[in-house]
Parts: sequence; C-alpha cells; structure tokens
Amino acid sequence: MHLLYIHDNPLTSEQANLIQVIHMCQAFSQNKIEVTLALPESPVNEINDYHSFLAERFGFNPDFSIKTYKKISLFGRFNFAGGYLGVKKLLRGSHADLCFIRNASFLGAVISKGIPFLFESHNTIIHIGSELMNRFWIRRVIKYANNPKCIGFITISQALADHWKSRGIPGDKILALHDGFSESKFEKVKDKVIARKELRLPDDRKIVMYLGSLYADRGIETILDLAKNFTTANFVIVGGPEAEKEHYENLASKLGLANVFFIGRIDHHMVPDYLYAADTLLMIWTDKVKTINYCSPLKTFEYMATGRTIVGHAFPTIKEVLENGKNALLANPNSFDELKNKLNIALTLDDKSDIGRNARILAYQRYSWRQRAKTILKSSGFR
Repeated sequence: MHLLYIHDNPLTSEQANLIQVIHMCQAFSQNKIEVTLALPESPVNEINDYHSFLAERFGFNPDFSIKTYKKISLFGRFNFAGGYLGVKKLLRGSHADLCFIRNASFLGAVISKGIPFLFESHNTIIHIGSELMNRFWIRRVIKYANNPKCIGFITISQALADHWKSRGIPGDKILALHDGFSESKFEKVKDKVIARKELRLPDDRKIVMYLGSLYADRGIETILDLAKNFTTANFVIVGGPEAEKEHYENLASKLGLANVFFIGRIDHHMVPDYLYAADTLLMIWTDKVKTINYCSPLKTFEYMATGRTIVGHAFPTIKEVLENGKNALLANPNSFDELKNKLNIALTLDDKSDIGRNARILAYQRYSWRQRAKTILKSSGFR
C-alpha cells in the first residue's frame, strides 16, 4: 500500500508539528507501508539533499520518499490555503491508496481525486486569525468527515475527540491517539554522569530540566521562581526561540540566579542526551496556551521514555496519560506551592525511581510512534 502524507510546512520549519510528521512517516514505513511525504518547497532552495538534511536534524535515515509542491503566499498571508493548487497538481500524478492530511484546505483536492483519506486534528480551531474563516472551515471539515472517502478522523486527545463528536464528526470514524516518541532513540538508557560530561553540563548537584518552547504562555518565570527556592539544584532550560532565550537569560541574571543555565534550541536527535542528563524533568505550561485543554505535548512522551521523574502541571489531557504518584508528580496548575512541594519530593528520589520507571514502561507499552501508526492502520482496515 502507498500512503501519501501531505504536510503544509517545509523541512526548514521550526514548528514542533514537523517532528511529529517526520516520525509518523517513519513509523508508517516501519509498518511495511510505502510512504511519500509531500511538503512545500523550502525557501530559496535551502536544502540540496532532503534525506541528508533529515538524517542530520533527526538522527536517522528516513525510509520514506519526499516530494515537494509550491506553496503560494502574498506578503506572508494566505498561508492556510496557499498550498492548495500545489497539492492539487501533486495529486494528478499520484497513485496513492491513502492520503494522510492535517491541513483542512487540502481536503477538497483529495476528495476530488477520489482517494480515501485520514484527517488528523490537533485543535478545535481550524483557521487561526479569522473567526469568520474558522467557522467556514469547521463546517467544511464536518462535511468532508462525513464523506465516505474519509475513513478516519484522528484526534490527539480524548478531550478533543469529545469536542469534535459534539460538533458532528461521526463517532465511529473518530480515533483518539496521543502523540508519541521514537523507541530506538531512547532504547539505551544513558547514565546521567556520562550524559553530563558529553554535554559539558555541571555535575556538582542535581539537575532539574525543562525542554521545550520559551514562549510567554509557557510559564518560564515559574522555573525561575523554582530556582530561587531550590538553590542547591541546577536548572537547565533547553529550547528557543533565541529572542526569548536572551530575554529569560537577562531576567535570570537580574535575579542573581547562578543555578539556571540556558542551552538554546537543539537538533531533535540531541533530545535524549539532554533528558538523560537530568534527575528531574519539568513539564509546565500556563492556561494561556490556547490548546491547553486539548493538546498532547511531544515532550510528555519523550520525558516518559527516559525513566526520569516527571514533575508537571495536571492539565486535563496530561491526566489522560499520567497519574499523579504512580508515573509522575502532578500539581494543580494554579498552585505554585503545590508544584514546589512536588519538586521537593522529586529531588529526594533517585533518578531511577519507581515513578520514573513506571512512566518508561507505560511509554513503551502504549506511546511509541510505531505503535501509533500500527493502531491507525488497523482501525482504518489496512492491517
């Protein structure tokens, strides 16, 4: 079977959704499916060899082929539907048995071609920036999901599945599947002393690590507040963008926090090394994240795969995956004191605690990319 996965961001994109797309294409390939990933041409031909680029950035040689299409934008606008004509042209020469889509603007092109498709939703919002256009596209998505050619509507949490079912998506087509992680990247557990030495991280005290975005809605100030309260631990913050990194570095400096270290953005294949260097992994957000009640953050499953103790906020979809006291230490998102108490408990535990071990077992049982792809194929009647 040939699966055509159509994505709407180029390989040079820094969006986290590209990480999921690349790993899902690889996972489908590992399930003995012929896969082609179609995405927009990279700006000004930044990439000469797509496979080499992926190997360098993600740390593996892809088992799928790559095609590109033209995506039109005008002064940076119309990006949502800007790839429609390019995708339509791509589909003319396609012999795909199944299409996988995340952008609703491609649905009409796929239906007109008559190819069965899977649609994956990560949000209750379809069009960001225009409420009028969002209402229009929600109606289109519901219409297309009821088309016989739609053989599955995938959501990244049960909460999101419940939302779309209430809007009119057929319940028998909905499949709630959280995000995942790469089994092979985390299979060999790295000793934290070795990881710290390789990464040149301080090894004089316990490390509390946060890996992810530094946007204003992520609550990085909370990490700085924790660092003020736990001066005998080092806090390592990995991620970008660069402007936010510099902002928080300056803030930490003004606060006199000598125990906070900012690493900046890293290639994704380096993620396991950094996570294995930690004793405790911080998983925090704020309720200002627009998708916080429906999302399935990638870091959750990569954190779990390490076997390190996770301390985080108990937002609804996090509790769909993790259980406080069993495989994570989860605090009320509105209580800093509770988060502080959870971290205090975590710092008394060994980096091979039962809580961390339970999280790793659960990750390998249910949340690998390969298992996710297998479940999708089986539920769609292709396995």
